[in-house]
Amino acid sequence: PAGAGGGGGSTVAPVGGLRCRVPGASGAARGPLLVATASGTVLNPLNSSLIAVALIQLAEDFELLFACVSWMISLFHLTSAVAQPVSGRLGDVFGPRRLFLAGLALVGLASPRRRSPPNFATLLAIRAVQALGSSAITPSGMAIIRRLVVEGRARALAVDQPEGQQRGQHQRHCRQAGCRQ
Repeated sequence: PAGAGGGGGSTVAPVGGLRCRVPGASGAARGPLLVATASGTVLNPLNSSLIAVALIQLAEDFELLFACVSWMISLFHLTSAVAQPVSGRLGDVFGPRRLFLAGLALVGLASPRRRSPPNFATLLAIRAVQALGSSAITPSGMAIIRRLVVEGRARALAVDQPEGQQRGQHQRHCRQAGCRQ
């Protein structure tokens, strides 16, 4: 049953046919949280790829050579390459949830609303800020997903069983498999 075997806001959720307790996440909240986090994590690769479709139009609008406009992609990748490891460390220090939300806010604030930027330099600066925001989302999103999925599965073997029962199951398994203890 949900919430059995302990309190503190944890729930027992089925993982891989086993039941495991995921601290702080109810069974109903895990699914939407996982979908939202995975969607946010896709922003960086999606954002860097989608701009390629608009490069020819941007070159025409700003009256630039294609080689100049292609710096939008290079700038995004360079900014991301530098910012993602730093963001991973910041996520360790301040928590992945805070960094994930800050990255989403940064991407949202840096997205042009109604009109296109007045010049290409402004557009490059906006893209750099978007890259910083999505670079904060990627490592923190992966940390959140890891916490939701991987650690839940690891705990599934030990939760809801007294220590002696765990040892007894291990000993039975070893006798059947013929392994040494």
